[in-house]
Amino acid sequence: MRRHRPFDVEDKVSTYEEKLEAFLGRRVLVVGLGRSGVAAARALAPAAAEVVACDEKPADELSKEARELAGAGVELRAGDQTPALLAGVDLLVRSPGVPWEAPLIVAAREKGIEVVGELELAYRLLVTERVVAVTGSNGKSTTTVLLGEIFRRAGEDVVVAGNIGVALTAVGAEIRPTTTVVAEVSSFQLEDAVTFRPRVAVLLNLAPDHLDRHGSPAAYYRTKWRLFENQRPEDYAVLNADEESSGNRDELQAAVLLFGRGAAPGPGVWLAGDDVAYDVRVQKGTLLPNRDIRLPGPHNLSNAMAAACAALAMDVSPRAIAEALVEFEGLPHRLEFVGEAGGVRYVNDSKATNVASTLTALATFEGPIILIAGGKSKGGDFGALAAAARGKVRLAVLYGAARDELAAVFEGVVPLERVDTVGGAVARAAASARRGDVVLLSPACTSWDQYRDFEERGDDFKRAVAELSREAS
Repeated sequence: MRRHRPFDVEDKVSTYEEKLEAFLGRRVLVVGLGRSGVAAARALAPAAAEVVACDEKPADELSKEARELAGAGVELRAGDQTPALLAGVDLLVRSPGVPWEAPLIVAAREKGIEVVGELELAYRLLVTERVVAVTGSNGKSTTTVLLGEIFRRAGEDVVVAGNIGVALTAVGAEIRPTTTVVAEVSSFQLEDAVTFRPRVAVLLNLAPDHLDRHGSPAAYYRTKWRLFENQRPEDYAVLNADEESSGNRDELQAAVLLFGRGAAPGPGVWLAGDDVAYDVRVQKGTLLPNRDIRLPGPHNLSNAMAAACAALAMDVSPRAIAEALVEFEGLPHRLEFVGEAGGVRYVNDSKATNVASTLTALATFEGPIILIAGGKSKGGDFGALAAAARGKVRLAVLYGAARDELAAVFEGVVPLERVDTVGGAVARAAASARRGDVVLLSPACTSWDQYRDFEERGDDFKRAVAELSREAS
C-alpha cells in the first residue's frame, strides 16, 4: 500500500502579504460583482496597481457591499462589460456566476490576458497546504459544514468557505499555515481552476445539473472531475462507491478512498451491518452505529461517510468524527422540518434545485406526499420525477416559470394544481392535506424566477407554514 507523509506545513509557508506581492504593479479587472467578485476585488485592492470591478447591472441594482468597493480603492464600473475595459489589463478575475463563454471573457482570452476564477485567485493567496475540497451535484453544503464541525471537535483551526456563501478570498487574510480550509467547490468555480490543488478532494455524487450553463451532462461531469487534476500521489481522492463516478479512477494521481453503503470496496468508509466502519491510512475500526447519525435519509448517510473519510485522511481522530456525527443535525432548507398543523407535517427542501435532489427527497418519505415544485428550470429532464411520484405523491402543486413544463410530466400520473407563488402553493396544499400527509417543498428548479436565492424561497415557505400554524391554534 502506498505510504503517505503527514499533512504538515510545506511550501505554502509564507505570509499573506508576501502572497499579495505577486500582484504588485498589475492592472486587474474583476468581472461580476456577486459575493465572490466583491471579495476578490477587496483582496487585491491593497496590492495591485489598479483594480477595476465591473458588472452588467446598474449601480442601483448592485449590493451594498459592491457599491462600497469605490471607497476601498477599486474603480467601479456598474452597467458596463464592454471590451474597452480590457485596455491595459493583464489579469482578469471571473466571478463564478459569469459564464466562461461571456463576450468579455472570450475577448480577454483572445487578447492573451490571463483569466482565473475567484477560487483560483484564493488558492494562490493561501498560506496553508491543508485544503479539503468538496464537490458533487447534491450534498456539498451539508458535507462541507459537517467537515468543519468535525475539525472543530478535534480542536483544529478550521475555516469553512467557498461556494457555501463565504468567498474564500474574503477570509484569506485570516488563514495561517496551520489552518485547515474546507471549501465547497462548484462546477462554475472549477471551469478556470489552474493550480488549485486540494490535499483531500471529495466528489459526493454526479447527476445532470446546470445544463443551461454546461450544455450536456458529459461536459458538466468533466468539469467536476477537474477537482482532481492537480493532485499528486501524496494526496487523496474520495469517491462514492455506490454510483458510477463518470470518470476514470485509473487516471488519478492521488490515492483513492471510497465511501459507500455496501460492502467494503477498499480503503475508505462503509456500512458494515448496522455500523459505520473505516480503513483509512493506518486507522481501522468502527466509528459508530448507523442509527446514531442524526442526519435524515440514506443520502445523508453517504454524506456523513464521505465527511468521515476525508477527515480520517487528514489524521482526525475517529472519536472526534463520531462525536460530530452524533451532534450534527443538518442545515436549513435541506429536508428541514418546519412545523405541523392539523396532523400534517411541512418540510422545507428549498435547496433541491435539480431533479436528483427532489428524487432524493421523495425517497426519504414513505408518503403520502403533497409535492410543491417549480421555479426556473436549469434545462434538465424532469421525466424521472413521474416514476418517483407514482403511488407516493397524492398531489403535485406546481408554481413559477417551470410549472407548465413540470405539469407535462405529472399529467396523468398524479393529480396536479397550478399556482403562481410558493405562498399560494402552501395554501393549496393545506386545503388538500389530510392527517398524516407530508407537504414537501422540493422544487427541482432554481429560485431565480421569483427569489434572490433558495434561502429566500425557503424562508417564504416557512412564513406561509407559520401562518397556517397560527390560524390552526
